[in-house]
Amino acid sequence: MSANFTKVVELLGNPTEIEVASPLAQEGLGAFVDWMGVFRVCQGFEVWHEHGAWVTAHNPEFGPGIKERFTMAAAISRDQVEAASVKRARIRAHMLDLLGLDGVLALPTTPGPAPLVNTPPADLDAWRTRLISLTSIAGLAGLPQGPLGVMRLSWRLLRI
Repeated sequence: MSANFTKVVELLGNPTEIEVASPLAQEGLGAFVDWMGVFRVCQGFEVWHEHGAWVTAHNPEFGPGIKERFTMAAAISRDQVEAASVKRARIRAHMLDLLGLDGVLALPTTPGPAPLVNTPPADLDAWRTRLISLTSIAGLAGLPQGPLGVMRLSWRLLRI
């Protein structure tokens, strides 16, 4: 056990392992990674609601990935956002049942080190998908999210 993890245990108490996957399946909520679709619909609808008129009026030149996300956001229907909002409410209720008022869900902050500047767009999008599958949980559940520095990775730069 690392010294940082020991400090977290001192602050929060000993962790209790709980079953997460079975209750999610029983309630028809899918896995955490499946929640990203709910997040993207809710977020996309809100983004387009706030910025769509400006985007339409000014037709800005977005970078890779952003243009596609705005195009997706513009196409989200009221029916889609209403269905996603119902699922978001179920996710929120489930997470409150799971964690109670004093529980903590510990997950990695990111799926790994930040991508390199020259990462191909398809790889960057895959990394972003993995990232959002982790970071969207708190937002969907209406819960706070914060990083805990309990793990360090050793990285070496190699010259080839």
